[in-house]
Amino acid sequence: MLGRRLVIAGGLLLLSLGLVMAQQAALKKLEGRYKAVHAEKASGPAPKELIESLTITIKGNKMTLKLGDDEKSAEIKVDADQMPPAMDILPQDPDNKGKIFRAIYRLDKDELLIVISEKGDRPKDFKAEGDAVLLKLRRE
Repeated sequence: MLGRRLVIAGGLLLLSLGLVMAQQAALKKLEGRYKAVHAEKASGPAPKELIESLTITIKGNKMTLKLGDDEKSAEIKVDADQMPPAMDILPQDPDNKGKIFRAIYRLDKDELLIVISEKGDRPKDFKAEGDAVLLKLRRE
């Protein structure tokens, strides 16, 4: 009985370790500095000036969003095994601390597409529908 529990515990530990390593590999692929090339909500595209001033930097599990002189940081968690891959964004600024913004993403070479739900459920499609924000970014 004890042997069986140890085997099960060992298996769960290996599975957990595998998931952590997969998350780290996915985060490593995302690392870099990205410049926005397009942003939109359901109401329409963002103004050109806003898009031109938006950059996102990902390093490890940290994301920094810079919009002009304003800079916000967040912790990110990814699950590349979901289809489409999922991202949880956990803001670190006092106004949003404790919130979780659910997102999906697609990385194609140096182009990163992220759709973030401002509230509620994780988006299902790469569209700016409902409360979702679509960001198209290019790695610098």
